[in-house]
Amino acid sequence: MTFKVVEKSNQKYILIDSIGKSIQQEQDGLELVAICAENGTNLLLIQGERLSDDFMRLGTGIAGAILQKFTTYNIKAVAVLDSSRTKGKFKEFLSESDRGNRACTNFADAENWLLNQNY
Repeated sequence: MTFKVVEKSNQKYILIDSIGKSIQQEQDGLELVAICAENGTNLLLIQGERLSDDFMRLGTGIAGAILQKFTTYNIKAVAVLDSSRTKGKFKEFLSESDRGNRACTNFADAENWLLNQNY
């Protein structure tokens, strides 16, 4: 999976930008955990274009499985999602799982939230 390591405000995070393989199965979540561990950070920012339609459909269980892995491995993740993709049951799901992970509608808000987490 393609990624960038970003250093800002004396912190480091992994950026999964908009170009590359989609996050579409539980194994992709494990790969993201490994990328964070290999690069010495637990901060992850994902551009929403990388989240597959299957991820966004709660019935597949993919989003829940991946977010559970993030919780287990203490990964703080934020996704930049267009508001049209965060509606209905997925929006409810996000609000329930908002403790350690979040979705924002723009990159600046997402990065700000990520870099200002209290550990």
